[in-house]
Order: sequence, then structure tokens, then C-alpha cells
Amino acid sequence: MVTMNSKKILLANNEELLVRTLDTNDSELHVDFSNKIYDESAYLFQVDTSKNTIEKSSAIINRFKDAPRNFAIGAFIEQELAGLIYIWEVSTIKLYNKNCDLGISVRKSHRGKGIAKALMLEAEDQAKASDYKRLQFSVVSTNEPAIQLYKKLGYSEEGLRKSSIFFNDEYLDELFMGKIIS
Repeated sequence: MVTMNSKKILLANNEELLVRTLDTNDSELHVDFSNKIYDESAYLFQVDTSKNTIEKSSAIINRFKDAPRNFAIGAFIEQELAGLIYIWEVSTIKLYNKNCDLGISVRKSHRGKGIAKALMLEAEDQAKASDYKRLQFSVVSTNEPAIQLYKKLGYSEEGLRKSSIFFNDEYLDELFMGKIIS
């Protein structure tokens, strides 16, 4: 996992955001974040949060730490994990090894503060430092606030997988986005 130096960012509302690589000392915060984010968001793929444990969280963090080009970055306000972004290598096959996928989430109580933007920009910096050329991800096509942010940051729509997600008794479209970063 790429280890970054901690960065302090002053948000528009004058709150201080600390952005840094997660480590196993964050496992309890990671479990709490995961449990809450899945309850708050219709845009994340739902999982059974009753099975989240500190041990499983530590294992997830360690899997990122053990992979040389993967990373997990947390955004902290005071002692709360307010946002999280994961970056992982798409494939070790040479044809695709300059591509990376990302997954991002921000707690509902902290949305609209600039945390997602800060995490996306940090992910781009770390991806460039890890010799990635392209970032890619998917987003539920009805998540307009996220899509608008991604477009502002230079990401392009690359495709639409119709009715690929079944959530709350309805089918949703999945929008694929990407950006060349170097």
C-alpha cells in the first residue's frame, strides 16, 4: 500500500480535515464508518453489516497495506472517520496494469463540505505517484451530486450498464467514468 504523509485541509466551513492512509489502529473507526455508511446511502452496494468486526476490518486494511500499488485513505474530522477512498490495481496483467479502480464514500453528516473532492484529488496524486495512468469507477446513474463533482474534476462518462443494480425493489443503471491522469 502506498503510505502518504498526513495532510491537513481547512474546509469551507472552517473545520479541519485530516487526510491520511488508514492503518490497523483505525479498525474500530473503519467498522463504525462502514456500518453507518451502508445505512445512510442508497448508492452503495449493501452488505450485511452485522458481520463487520474489528478483526475483519484489520484484515481489509492489511490487504491494502500488503499490496504495493493499492491504498486506503481516510478523511478525519476530529476523531471521526468522515470519508474513505480505496484505490486498487485493476490487474497485474501488463495490458491493464496502469489502470486502477476506486471506491469512495462520505458520511451523510459530512457531505457538501468538500471531503469527496479532497479525497479524489489525493487519490489522483497517490495514483500518479504509483505510476498509474488511469482512474476508473462506476456510480449509480441517479447519484447526480457525485456525478457533477466527478465531471468538475475532469472525469468522463464512458458507458452505461442498464438495469445492472437491483436495490429497493427497482433496477438502477450503473454509469462508468474514468480519467487519464498522466
